[in-house]
Parts: sequence; structure tokens; C-alpha cells
Amino acid sequence: MTTAALAVPGTAGAGPMAPRLSGEGGLLAGPLANDRVAPPAFTVPLDDWSADAPTSDQEGGEDPTELGEPGEPTAEPSPPSDPDAPLPTVRYGTADLPPAVARMREALVAAAGTGDPARLADLANEGGDPPLFSSVAGGDPLDLLLAQSGDPEGREILAIMLDVLDAGWVSVETAPGRTKFVWPYFAQMPADRLTPPQMVELFRIITAGDFDEMRNAGTYVFYRVEIDQDGRWLTFLAGE
Repeated sequence: MTTAALAVPGTAGAGPMAPRLSGEGGLLAGPLANDRVAPPAFTVPLDDWSADAPTSDQEGGEDPTELGEPGEPTAEPSPPSDPDAPLPTVRYGTADLPPAVARMREALVAAAGTGDPARLADLANEGGDPPLFSSVAGGDPLDLLLAQSGDPEGREILAIMLDVLDAGWVSVETAPGRTKFVWPYFAQMPADRLTPPQMVELFRIITAGDFDEMRNAGTYVFYRVEIDQDGRWLTFLAGE
């Protein structure tokens, strides 16, 4: 039998900023873009194939969907947001942040900029409860950071944090008299109400293809940072 080896090209990533959604609509731990590698080559038997071979729409062809074989579920687009609903106020920089929040943000930026994820883990271990790095609480901060990075040294996840903290932020009231501060502001904005300049900002963090998935989900689901009004680092995680 004559065979031909075909290599299927992979999808090139767009830097360290791309989320990864599971088939069930949840978010997998860690970035997506640098995980996009080409699948292995495979072999096609040429002797048994011809241009006249029946397809799924021709006589003798088999349509897997008609046979009841499982396939990839198709995500239903989320309903549009209320165009009249008020949007949060977006701010940039640190001038409008409470001093304790500004100090923590600057500490996170400085730690991530060293290229050593252990420095970020040290901040996580300071004080009381560590920040959440996944939807499941617990675990060693350094191990969790390394597990979510696309490179073994953990530098990709540091770059993601810097990009997130460089974006605009919003304040969110969590309880009467309690406020948290969220980066990037996309986490609190309906995906279908972003302006063209805001879309450009968003594409500094994620890819256009990932945005299509997020639009179906109806919300931003990539990494975000949250800091309490008292300066306590609350989260660095991806997901709703």
C-alpha cells in the first residue's frame, strides 16, 4: 500500500495572552496560546482512495452525526447585554487608588518584573489567607504559578500579570462599605459593549479568536487581579 505523510500545521499563538476554555465551557488552568502546537504527522493510504470516493453527502458515504457519534458541542452565543445598563467607570494608573491598594499593585508589578515567580509567591504568602490562583482554594502559590505558565521557569505567567496590571481598572462594591479593585476592567464589562479603542486594549491581552469564544460566554474569562480596599491581594486567576 502506498502512503503519504502529511503534516498538519499548528495554530500560531499570539504571545502569552490567550485563555483556554474547556469543552464544558469552563476554563482550564493556564494560558492557551503557547500550548498551540502542531499535531503529529499522520499517514494517508493512497491505494484505497480516489477522487470518486463517496462523501457524507453522496450515496454510500457516512455522516458521523447521523450515526450518533459524539462530536464537539457547539457553544450557544450568550444573549446580548442590556444596552441601557450602566457601565463601570474605568480608571488608569494609581492616582485614584487607595494608598494601600496602590502599594500592593506596585509590589506585584515589581515582583513580576524580576522574572522570578518565587518573588510573587513570597507576596502571596505574606499576611493571612493567600490569594486565589484557581477556582479551588489551597496549594502552594509557587507551584500554582508554575503550573499555569507555558514555560517551565514561570516567566510567561509573570508577563501575563504585568499586562493585566497595565490595563485600566474598576472598583466593585463587594458588601456595604467594602470595595475591591479589579484589573483589567474587561472583567466587569459586557463583551458586546466594548468600544473600538477598548477592543484594541483587550487585544493586547488576548487574541481575536479567543474573544469570539468569550463573546459566546458573554464575559471576559482570562486572567484578572483583584485587590481589597485594605491592600490585601485577593486573586490572580482566570475564569468568571
